[in-house]
Amino acid sequence: MHKLFSGILLMLTLTGCIKENPSRQAVSLTVVNAVVGSNTLRPNFTGTGTIRYIDTWPISYGIFNLSSNLYSREAGITTLGLFQMPDTLAKDQPLFNLQLNLPEASIHSLYLTGTVAEPDTMLIRDIVPGYASSDTSMGIRFVNLSKGSDPVTVNLLGQPDGSEAGALAYKKYTGFKKYRVRNGVGKYVFEFRNTVTGNVDATYTADFIDEINNRYVYRNFTIAFIGKPGGTGAEAFKTMLIQHGN
Repeated sequence: MHKLFSGILLMLTLTGCIKENPSRQAVSLTVVNAVVGSNTLRPNFTGTGTIRYIDTWPISYGIFNLSSNLYSREAGITTLGLFQMPDTLAKDQPLFNLQLNLPEASIHSLYLTGTVAEPDTMLIRDIVPGYASSDTSMGIRFVNLSKGSDPVTVNLLGQPDGSEAGALAYKKYTGFKKYRVRNGVGKYVFEFRNTVTGNVDATYTADFIDEINNRYVYRNFTIAFIGKPGGTGAEAFKTMLIQHGN
């Protein structure tokens, strides 16, 4: 009887532990490199410990690729170091060493901005819209990741200034706006216009909208304004398309 009671007590104890510590749902984390002048970054989810190269991919400046920029992590506190390649040894110092609190089943975008001398970050919890199969649309939001830049407006080619987004200062962003895909649209040309000079500092063209298997339909994107004032070559103003989800 004593053994039976002990067995029942153990089962109840284990059951209680399971209820108190249920397995947590994964978190989606998109990491974007908009650090002007940076080399390719290598993420390290042990912070400054030994990098597990099989778990991460290089993150290039101004380029987005799902296999390199999108990660699935366990909910809770995530330690993330980001090293400039080739400085990825334990003795090297990361460009970023972050502690991220990522709630269960959440979706986040981590924007790495600024310059190598003055790196900066912005973490956004994303609420992305969904689309019915009959709704051939895409969602786009806009963000200014150019440190030191004047605010920019966003308009469609031929439309008034700010038709898509009002004055976006550094690290300001919009919500997702729906755009029709297919149905004779052809393409969308977005102009990022300096609010002080009135000049178009960068553009993004979403083309091939009419194709049946285009890259945009049913998906959500951020178009980021990156670069630095007065920058030339790789450091000049430009745009970057960031996809949210597969």
